[in-house]
Amino acid sequence: MSKIKHFIEQSWLLIVASFLFGLLIAVTNAAWAPRIEQNKIDKLNRLMGSLLPQARSFVSQGKVEIDSAKGKKLKSTIYKAVTDANECIGWAFDAIAPVLQTRSNW
Repeated sequence: MSKIKHFIEQSWLLIVASFLFGLLIAVTNAAWAPRIEQNKIDKLNRLMGSLLPQARSFVSQGKVEIDSAKGKKLKSTIYKAVTDANECIGWAFDAIAPVLQTRSNW
């Protein structure tokens, strides 16, 4: 019993500080989550808009699974690019380039 008492006497400040900082991080994450998500959407629209400048909006058409070179399944979202008249002018999606690994014999 004395080991537990000694542990609590020595580490109570660390335990309280860890709890408070964890709570602070959780509250900050909850407060900023909508803005972070909106920034991701704005960035995606800006990047896709540079590829298809005639498009006024991009509508998500769902996710597809793609086999990668390393045998992993990657998920990518397909977006339909539409004009103000609601005409489809193209498609956009996230792409991940394979990492080329080279070996050098020294």
